[in-house]
Amino acid sequence: MPGLDFSVVYDSEFTEEMEQERQLKYEEALLVIERNKGEEFIYTEAEQRMDQGQAVGSGKWRMQFDDDGEFWLGELTLELIYRWGRPVYIPPILLGYTWHEVEKCEIDSFN
Repeated sequence: MPGLDFSVVYDSEFTEEMEQERQLKYEEALLVIERNKGEEFIYTEAEQRMDQGQAVGSGKWRMQFDDDGEFWLGELTLELIYRWGRPVYIPPILLGYTWHEVEKCEIDSFN
């Protein structure tokens, strides 16, 4: 029999200043990614590099295959962690982005 669920829905101690600081840190992280990206290439080459076992990134996005050959797409969140999922299709907007190699993530970081 289910009981009451006392989950936090709204954090009243999380201020607007804290939100602005979090947004600033997110934007700084994206700038670091931009400054350290190395050689860029189009999506078709990104696919080829992933087929060879590399991970690729573009701005807040990352893509890679796991050890079982499953495709994973990650998006950097405001908490500066990647939210990973296995999409049914590639969002068309990603096809027009330029990509670069990034360090491959461990499988346990997807869960």
